[in-house]
Amino acid sequence: MDLPGYETLSGLVERYSPTGGELAAVQWLVLHMRDLGFAEAHIDGAGNAVGVMGSGPRQGLLLGHIDTVRGEIPLRMEAEAFFGRGAVDAKGPLAAFVDAVAEVGPADGWQWIVVGAVDEEGDSRGARFLLDRYRPAFVIVGEPSRWDRVTIGYKGSAWSKITIHRPMAHSASPQASACEQAVVYWLAVQAWAAEFNRERPRVQGILAGAPLAWERTLREVAPLGIARSTP
Repeated sequence: MDLPGYETLSGLVERYSPTGGELAAVQWLVLHMRDLGFAEAHIDGAGNAVGVMGSGPRQGLLLGHIDTVRGEIPLRMEAEAFFGRGAVDAKGPLAAFVDAVAEVGPADGWQWIVVGAVDEEGDSRGARFLLDRYRPAFVIVGEPSRWDRVTIGYKGSAWSKITIHRPMAHSASPQASACEQAVVYWLAVQAWAAEFNRERPRVQGILAGAPLAWERTLREVAPLGIARSTP
């Protein structure tokens, strides 16, 4: 299909690359960037696909991610719509970075670095690997925020795993169970966050908690909190 950027986008999307299984897509992207004229393209120590254009002292880092959530969606075109796993989140932005740098080429005083990071849908191992390796003048992160908008910030996260132990007791007993204590704890977290957020009207500045898992074992253990528990 003769559409601008179609080869890069389709090449990425047709290579299924769930978190932990990105290698085939990474290898293809490295070879593709070389074909597009990048001065250097390689797989770094974390498994990221890295393309470099130019050799100036100032760096511009275009950071996308090449992994997706699991579940294959066959690549197809319907009218002007493109379908496939990762087409939006976030192989589309990554393909745009690759093609834009290839089109612009070397620029005086600049070095463009395009990264297709692994493990973004996991623990961000690929992005963390970059922290001490580059000193860019700016970073643009390729994530879906509508074609006509630019997102100016991202909220971070802090995960906790709360484990509550209680002696076994009959459910009719007045003694609070581990599950009940877990609810008390979570309500206290919510109240603390509400107080923290009280004079912070902007979404970027507030704390937003969410219990992600609940587990009750035979030992009456009930993990709860803004964490992911192992079943």
